[in-house]
Amino acid sequence: MKCAKCGREFVPWRPSDTTCWPCPGPPPVPELPPRAEPASLGQRERAIVWLTAQLTDGPLEANEVERRAKAANISLTTLKRAKKALDVRSVRVGGLGNCGVWVWQLPSEGNGAR
Repeated sequence: MKCAKCGREFVPWRPSDTTCWPCPGPPPVPELPPRAEPASLGQRERAIVWLTAQLTDGPLEANEVERRAKAANISLTTLKRAKKALDVRSVRVGGLGNCGVWVWQLPSEGNGAR
């Protein structure tokens, strides 16, 4: 006969016995691994949020933005899509050749070229 509480087989002492003695109770429920929270943002949306946060304090050199994106596991392609979605401006600062650098800035920060 099976115990009504724990499900183990037992030999009843009386015909009215429905549980084994001493019954340990129901078997422990195996713990399931914690569920990963669903990704609320896709890669592009995550990159948009990240890029906005990076440029909120002002323009950054393009090379620095790309380096930080790589460290944040954002691909260059996804970063460029986020840049386009935010209408981020690329502006040359400091002259031509080695004398200057490209910086990225949010559109509200200036009227640079794309």
